[in-house]
Amino acid sequence: MARRVEQKAAARERIAAQLAAQQQAERRRRLLFAVSAVVLVLVIVGGLVTIRLVGGGKKTATGPSGAADSGLVTALSSIPDSTFAAVWRALPGAGAPPRAALGELRELGGTAALRAPYAFPWRVTLLWIALGCGVLVVAWMAIRLARELGSPRP
Repeated sequence: MARRVEQKAAARERIAAQLAAQQQAERRRRLLFAVSAVVLVLVIVGGLVTIRLVGGGKKTATGPSGAADSGLVTALSSIPDSTFAAVWRALPGAGAPPRAALGELRELGGTAALRAPYAFPWRVTLLWIALGCGVLVVAWMAIRLARELGSPRP
């Protein structure tokens, strides 16, 4: 009995230690994310990295001195612009996107479209009938058995 209590206590301690380790790892991840976000904001706001447009639509990342920074920043900043406006401008013969306009009001289905059509539940009804028949058969068998057991034997 005492050994079992000791085993349970040891198991509880192991679980508590694992939970504490998981919580500490989660705190570290959150702290790392917060520090990374602050560093990124400081880099952008502080002007350590600026992005300027160079001929041909190629983006180049340059530092305050004007020289290109790391290749990673250059690669990340050279991703083509994929906004809707940029894609629309790239289409042949495309000017400004057409403006949306409201047409006349048309009622498509009205309140009748909100109501589900009625369908008789045949499956459920047939299952209830089968269940009722089964109950009747079992009752009939029980009555017959009671009559056979209750009648005197010749």
